[in-house]
Amino acid sequence: PTVTSASAPALLDDGRVLLISGSEPLPTPPFFSFTRLVQAYDPANDTWSTVAPVPNSRFYPSVAQTLPDGRVAFLGFGEVSGIDLYDPDLDSWKSPVAMGRSSALHTASLL
Repeated sequence: PTVTSASAPALLDDGRVLLISGSEPLPTPPFFSFTRLVQAYDPANDTWSTVAPVPNSRFYPSVAQTLPDGRVAFLGFGEVSGIDLYDPDLDSWKSPVAMGRSSALHTASLL
């Protein structure tokens, strides 16, 4: 796997764990860069893979929440304000929900 920090984890229905966005270390200032990278860990096979990159990178703190239909909602402080939705069946992202302004220190609760 690629080393990242402040990535948002999400458990998929198939048992894989996604690590979404965050930052990658750099050897010189500013010492990190935001990433759109999304990695999936399969504990059944002890393997890592890369899936479709998130359209908008986010940084700490960001939140990922698996929804009842299996999609993953992802939001947090970053390039744009809004919620990105990942569909693991299609390995694709959509950015359907815009927020009026940027915000930080998110939490998510499934109701």
